[in-house]
Amino acid sequence: MTTAQAIQFDHVVIFVADLDQAIKDFNALGFNVTRGGSHGLTENALITFSNNTYIELLGLKAFWHNPIIRTAQKLGILQCLLNIKGTITSRLLTWVSGAPGPVDWVVRTDNLTQIEKAWRNAGLTVLKSETFSRKTEAGDKLRWLLGGSNNCDLPIVLEDITPYAQRVPVIKQSHPNQAMALLRVQLNAQNAYSAADRLSQHLNSSRSEDQPGQPLVRLGNVDLCFAENSMPHNMQLEIACANDSPQSLDSTKCHGIQINLLPHG
Repeated sequence: MTTAQAIQFDHVVIFVADLDQAIKDFNALGFNVTRGGSHGLTENALITFSNNTYIELLGLKAFWHNPIIRTAQKLGILQCLLNIKGTITSRLLTWVSGAPGPVDWVVRTDNLTQIEKAWRNAGLTVLKSETFSRKTEAGDKLRWLLGGSNNCDLPIVLEDITPYAQRVPVIKQSHPNQAMALLRVQLNAQNAYSAADRLSQHLNSSRSEDQPGQPLVRLGNVDLCFAENSMPHNMQLEIACANDSPQSLDSTKCHGIQINLLPHG
């Protein structure tokens, strides 16, 4: 198994109904948003932080509004075909076939094959990994591998093919709201302790508890914790900022995610 140090938290994925509007909303919240480019059927934008993490805003391109494609999607035909193939795309399709909002989270590794082998040995259903690409606004083609399980308590696992620094743009200027680094991601789970134990076991990371007694798992420089359906949103982010007082951002502009800015100590 890869070491805990080799597995890093990478990003959260928010599916949005209108990417242009989502960019405007997150700009209004005080974030710098960079257009990432096109994946073919989708396009994205990134909100990056100083600790090599980011928020991905993901939107469908016009092709998906084709009536035939939408009908096949609604009837579950596409999902059924992908389930038969057993590839990671079957999980990715769930991102864009439901309601907008936070849909998944991703970790990165330098050895996806090793993680997949360990998960199979542990009895998990491992989806076949696939190569994905994105064409940037500048015309560069970026490539990476995605893999994972059909168990949504576990993340998507990413291994870069082209350099990481090309996939995630370097922060050139501070966010106007003074956001700096992603500190914690809180997720809803039916059983918080089971979800944390599963994550700890299969990502070879230690589990502990925070002061309120919530189980949490450390992945690189980000804490993952679980709440048992007690949050108004499915995902909550805590982000370090240079301001003197904590702030909860306007939920009407966060596209289904709760974001809290915390003074950096």
